[in-house]
Amino acid sequence: MNALKEENRSEEAKNEAKRGFFEALGEQIGATLLGDLGKDIGKTLGEETDKTNVGKVVNYIVDNLVKIFYSWW
Repeated sequence: MNALKEENRSEEAKNEAKRGFFEALGEQIGATLLGDLGKDIGKTLGEETDKTNVGKVVNYIVDNLVKIFYSWW
């Protein structure tokens, strides 16, 4: 049984859960180091990394893990 009903899940939360791993990681590291500018740079670099074969494999794994844990909500 899901603890959070479908109607209470926002589109923003769903999209955040599906974001690329490297995009999210780059954005967080950039924001920590350089604030908003670093966040934008990290996000851009992460998006590009997500497009590589390594990024695709990592995203596939992360996406499947997200689906497993997200279904518990």
